[in-house]
Order: sequence, then C-alpha cells, then structure tokens
Amino acid sequence: MRYLNKVSFINSATVKYAELDLNGNVHFIGTQGVGKSTLLRAILFFYNANSLKLGVPLGPTNKSFAEWYFPYQNSYIVYEVQRETGAYSILAFKVQNRLNFYFIDAPYQRELFIDADGRAFESWDNIRAALDTNNIFYSRRIKSYEEYRDILYGNNQGKKDFQRYALLESRQYLNIPRTIQNVFLNSKLDAEFIKQTIIDSMGEDDLQIDLQVYAHHLKDFETQLNDIRQFRKTAVVKQAQAAAQLYVAIIHLQRQRRKNVMELRGALAEIEKREPLLTTALGADEQALQRLLLKIAKEETAFKKRNDKYVSDLAIIGAKIKSARVKKEQYEKQNIQEILQRVAHVSSLNQRRENLLAEKNVLGGQFQEISQKYEALHAELENQFQRFCNQKEQEKLVEKES
Repeated sequence: MRYLNKVSFINSATVKYAELDLNGNVHFIGTQGVGKSTLLRAILFFYNANSLKLGVPLGPTNKSFAEWYFPYQNSYIVYEVQRETGAYSILAFKVQNRLNFYFIDAPYQRELFIDADGRAFESWDNIRAALDTNNIFYSRRIKSYEEYRDILYGNNQGKKDFQRYALLESRQYLNIPRTIQNVFLNSKLDAEFIKQTIIDSMGEDDLQIDLQVYAHHLKDFETQLNDIRQFRKTAVVKQAQAAAQLYVAIIHLQRQRRKNVMELRGALAEIEKREPLLTTALGADEQALQRLLLKIAKEETAFKKRNDKYVSDLAIIGAKIKSARVKKEQYEKQNIQEILQRVAHVSSLNQRRENLLAEKNVLGGQFQEISQKYEALHAELENQFQRFCNQKEQEKLVEKES
C-alpha cells in the first residue's frame, strides 16, 4: 500500500520548521489561526497539484499558494510517501514564482535540507550536494503540475524511471484528485461521480486486446517464470541489489560528470573571454616589471656607491677613533688633567703679567735718571777695565820681546 506518510514545512507559510506524521487517523483541532487550513491545503496540493483549486479565496489582498507557502528562496515543502519497497520524498520549492518538484529516492531526512547551524539550505544546489554526498538518487526537475500528476498517478508511458513513484497506475486518473479535492473542501460528492471515478480508475476507454501480443508474451512464459524463480534466490537477489547500487552509483557519476563538463565548459568560455584582457594586462605588467627591475638596478648601483663611501668614511672614522684612544692614553700618562687645569689659568696669569709689566714701567720711569747714571758709571768701569786689560796685554807682549 502506498500513502502520504509525512509532510515537512521548512520556512513555509508562517512556519520556520515542522514535521507532521500522517501515517494513521489524524484529527486536527485548535483555535483559529493555528495552521489547520495551512496544513490541509498543503496536503490537498500533494494530491491535485492545482494551486487554483485549494479553497483559497481570490482577491487583491489574498496571497497565491506560491506566495503564501514559499515566501523565501529557501522555502520548501517535503512530502514523504510510503511504499512497499520503502519511502521516497517529493521536494516542492519555488523558482521564478513557479513551483518545481524533485522526486528523491529516500525517506525524509532533516540533514539533507538543513545545515548543522539549523539554517535551511539557500538553494537546490546545496540540497543536491547533500544528496550526492549520501549517494541518494533523485529525478530530473519536474516543472509542470501536469507532469507531476502523471508521475503520481501512474500515467508514465515512456517514463520507466518514474514508475517507482506512482501511488497507483491509471491513465484516466483525473477524477481521483477531483474527488479528493471535493472531500477536503466539503463540496458536492454524489454517488454517480464516485462510481464513475472508480470505473475510470479500473479500466481504460476503448481498450483493445491484441491476442497476438499476448501469444507472443506467453510463448516463453515457462522460461521467464524459471528466470523469475532463479532471480528470487538469495544469492541472485544480493547480486541484483549490488547491481542496483552500482547502477545508482553510475547514474550519480554520470550526473556528476555532466555537471563537471558543464562547469569546465563554462570555465573554458570564461577563460577564453578573459584571455585577451589578461594577455594585455600581462604585457603591461611585464613592462612595469622591467621598469621596476631597471629602477632597482640603478638604486642598487647608487646604494653600492653610497655604501662604499660610508665604508670608507667609517674606516677613516675608525682610524681617527683609534688614534684618539692612543692620544688619550698618552695624555693620561702626561697628566693631561693637570695641564688642562694650568691652561685654564693662563688668562689670569697673563693678566697678572701685564699688571706687573705696567708696574715695572711705572717704577722704571721714576728711577730712569738713576739708571742712566748707573749705566754711565757701568760703561766707564767697563772702559777702564778694557783699557786695563789692553795695557796688561801690551806689557806681556813687551816682556816676551825682551
């Protein structure tokens, strides 16, 4: 038996997050404004996929189904459907004010739609990355309500990949969602309409049976039956499960390869578009680099010259410092401090000398006559002494001659 098992709201309507199990008899009670109608219309939309037939009043002040249930980019409704082989999920979200769907071959898992911080993923790309990480198969995007209803009610001619998601299989299913809609909206539902709905769901109009086709299929019935029995063996079932898992992995790898090819093509186109600009920019950068290298070379030459001069000056200063140290040692041996102290008194000594010379001149002027007389007497005595010496010399010469 296949049935709607759970509905999950993520940033939908006025609900930030909610999970509602529907796997049994459910009774909705509560005061006005708690969300009963919001939930009922979301359930009805699952069955009829018609945003205009949900019992929403029309008017300029009323929001449409897409505007009310999907106000944000990361608004989602996830339906979980139970089936004999396990549950699958249907993701509904808004793209350019139109609802799109994905069929996901796995039960609802919160971590596939919400990150570790409790925020809903911003776009389908994030959800797809989470599905790919967990090796979960998902369908292509379903963009129309009609195709969604065809998949849900089994009208899947030429779409074998979607048969696993059908609640039932009937080409004349249009009255089924209409019946469910009338039940939800408390509309008129007479016995004739129900009978016609059952008849349409049981058979097809103008059904023609081709016996040749059945004869062809029954021709190898025993062989096919033996193949089925062989397939149901435990070892074969395990091998089939492994093959199915490999098939899912191959589909995933092919999808990833197509994605990578598209990304590479986009990157290549972007590179080819930017290549002329980058080449021009590269040429300009190379010219600027050459100018900088030339400037650096000039600066290095000038720096070397300045450095050589500084080294030479430093050597001279070093020699002078060494000489100063030697002279300092010599001066210290010569008691330079005492000499400096004496030199410091030179001005006072010179002043004293000038004072003494002035005093001498004053005294000399007073006794100049006495000095002249003394010098005349001294000169007379010198003359007398010289004559005496000359006389004595003559007397010696006379004595020698005699």
